[in-house]
Order: sequence, then structure tokens, then C-alpha cells
Amino acid sequence: MSIRSIRGLVASVATGALVLCGSLLPVEAASAAAPPPPAAAWLASQLNAKGFVPNPGGVGADYGATVQIALALEQAGYTPKRERTALSYLASHVKKYVVDDSGPKPVDRAAALAVLIRLAVVSGAPSFHVNQLVKRLLASQRPSGLFGRTDPTYDGTYRQALALEALVAAGVAGEHQAAMAAGVTWLLAQQCTDGGFASLASSPWVGCVSDPDNWLGPDSNSTAEAIVALVVTGQPSGPGTPLARAVANLEATEQVSSSWSYFPGQTPDADSTALAVRALVIAGIDVRSTTGPAAPAGIAPLSALLAFVDPSTGGFRFELDPTYPHADVYSTYEALWALDAVAASTPV
Repeated sequence: MSIRSIRGLVASVATGALVLCGSLLPVEAASAAAPPPPAAAWLASQLNAKGFVPNPGGVGADYGATVQIALALEQAGYTPKRERTALSYLASHVKKYVVDDSGPKPVDRAAALAVLIRLAVVSGAPSFHVNQLVKRLLASQRPSGLFGRTDPTYDGTYRQALALEALVAAGVAGEHQAAMAAGVTWLLAQQCTDGGFASLASSPWVGCVSDPDNWLGPDSNSTAEAIVALVVTGQPSGPGTPLARAVANLEATEQVSSSWSYFPGQTPDADSTALAVRALVIAGIDVRSTTGPAAPAGIAPLSALLAFVDPSTGGFRFELDPTYPHADVYSTYEALWALDAVAASTPV
């Protein structure tokens, strides 16, 4: 399994921002005539006239990339014609995106439902029928508290966090307290002794033993998404709590450059850095600061994230390496969500 297939269903809780000439500008400070932020404009350009991102090779639609782009653009407040076309296209292809028919019986993918719920809430588009999506997500919950019926080995924590965030965003968390409580309990069971989260720590054969070669063990992406879910579901943040320990772990696994990799010791990348920056912001950490645990060498995490910008497009590169000379969709929409959260935050 590739790192991108594991990361392909990322979403977040964030609000709008503009990135202009490498600096952050809150949405409310931008005039109606201002040009679109480069990262958002580049993302929109990846949609074709029919409203979707073609699969590699040009055959069929990449539904995951399409829905993530639409969500990022909605959150950034940039909704050109192709983005609105994408909403219509996605609304008419919900089954294609949500249903996993690779097994003996088709099942809904919880992460896909969660992303669509976020998009439905942010866009306000009635064609998504958000109440039906919420019902399907709740119906996917197992007795253990895990959302989704597909194999959770590589995405259990990720999709669980996304599901909890989506239910909060849809405003139904209070109506389904038992489901939310069971979901949080399952999520907390994935936390390792060092405070980090693994995709499936509760599995006896995976546990919290780091095995980067097989994409197993605690990782920064699972930890970051778990932090967001714990914050939005109102979990305590005092010393020694799971949330505080997760934040401390994320800071501890940060590299000297103030960026993150999927597993500690790997090459830093924009995806992991964006997820970590967003999580720290939502947890109340000032990522603009050049001091404190989140800036081990005096470099602000926000500056580290902006270092991945591709100046020729305004999008974000996956790594600062000649192997990845250009912007890519996944890195850019995740970076845009992180920048949205930064622009909406108040430094502490």
C-alpha cells in the first residue's frame, strides 16, 4: 500500500484564508475584487470542464481528489464555475465515491461519507442530502464503536477521527451521544504509550510497534487527525490527558526544520506538515511562533509549511526534493486547510 493511498481520504475542520504572495491574509480582510489565492486557483485548475479530476491516464474520475478539492475551495471561499460544477457532479456520483464494492458485499466507506458530510455542510448544497449521509455514517458503526465496515488496518484512526468530526460539523453529535461516546472510546484505544496514535493500535498483531516499512505503528498523520477529533468532541485538555499527550507527541516528533514526516526519521513532506500544523492550531498552539516546543530550532511551523510552496503555480510540493519538483493535489488541499485554520486562529 502506498503512502498516498493511505492519505487519500483526508479532511479537516477549518475555516477560510487567502494565501497571497506567500503571506497569510484573513478572508475578512480581502476585498471582493481580490484575486483568488494561488493555492486555491491552482486546485480549481485541476478540475476539468465536467467538474472532476481525471484519473491518471485520463480514464474516469478521481472522486477522492475531486471531493477534497471541492471542500478545500469551499472552505477557502473560492467557488469558481468549475467548483460549482464539481458540486453537481459529486452529488450525482455519491455511490461511486462512497461505496466499496471490492468485497463479497458492497459497504459504505466511512471516511468518504465523512468528507461528503463536511462538503455538504460547508457548501450548503441540498443535493447532497446531508441527513441521509449522516444516517449512513451512523449505520456503519460497529459494536466496538468503530465507524465503517472496511478493513481498518491502515486507516482506522484516520476514518474514526473524520467520522467524529463530520458528525460534530453536521450538528448531530448531541442527538447521538451513545454513538459519539463509543466512537471516542474506540479512538482513544488507538493511542500508544508515547502519546502518539497508530492506525490500529488495538490490533494485537500491529499494536504500537513502529513498522514504517509496512506503514504500521504510531504516525504523525493519525496523531494529528486524532487531536482534531478530540478537540471538536470536547475532550479535556489538561496535563496528562490523552489530548495533551497527543499534542506533546506531535511536537516531539517534529523535525529540526519544524516540519513533519509520516513516521519519525523519514523525509519531511507537505502532507504531514500540513496535518500537524492544522492540528496544533486547533489545539490552541501558535504555529507562527519561533519559540516553544513547536519551534525546536527557532523556525515557526507555519514557515516550514510555506517552504513547500511551488512558486510557479502557488500550489504545494510533496517534498523539497528534485523528485517532486511541482505542486500536487493532495499536498495543496491539505496545506490550504492548514492555512485556513491558521488565518482563523488567534495567537496565544
